[in-house]
Amino acid sequence: CALPILKAGARDLAAVCAQGRNAGTTVSGTLAACQLAGISVFATGGIGGVHRGWSQHRDISADLREMANTPCCVVSAGAKSVLDLPATLEALETLSVPVLGLGVDNFPQFHSLGNNSLKVSHRVESIREAARICLHHWDTLGREGGILLANPVAQEHAFDYQEIERHVEDAVTDAIQRDVRGQELTPFLLDYLAKATANRSIETNIAILTSNAQVAGNLAVELHQLLGTNQ
Repeated sequence: CALPILKAGARDLAAVCAQGRNAGTTVSGTLAACQLAGISVFATGGIGGVHRGWSQHRDISADLREMANTPCCVVSAGAKSVLDLPATLEALETLSVPVLGLGVDNFPQFHSLGNNSLKVSHRVESIREAARICLHHWDTLGREGGILLANPVAQEHAFDYQEIERHVEDAVTDAIQRDVRGQELTPFLLDYLAKATANRSIETNIAILTSNAQVAGNLAVELHQLLGTNQ
């Protein structure tokens, strides 16, 4: 029978290649591929991070460490709303990963615009400004780690912060009762949200991915142009 398609992080790539398996990559797995290919920008929906209840179960995504070690700018709508966002931001600071907010001071919460208590490292007003920061980070300062460019979900697709928080809390409670953890946790929580919102969260996910892809493409163009100017 056909083997199931794996969810592959950076740690899984060698085994997937050696065994000839099919897999979809997480942010950490994609970053590992970007480093091999010399790609300096990529888009995703929301990064992984520190899960809620991490003090009981040390569930921290490998995305964070891989971002800290890979010279690539990740464009996302912040971090997934199912995470412990304050702890995720603290971890990014500890790992020296700059968090840039595209036109915002607040750290986006994937499905929602977030709340005023969580701030990005630096606000940028344009994609070109973000590109200049990337070049200074990697070329001028010789930093080898990555950068997170937080592109908030468009207002017309955003959930109310309190609404999504209620759904997430219910999803986390259900996951605990079912003892869902590890790589299975995030898909479980996102599936719960889809059902709880009558698939509105999926529509928001698609809008986020489309917007982030556009920003990442424009950022890649700006980086290329700035590199040509500097040479």
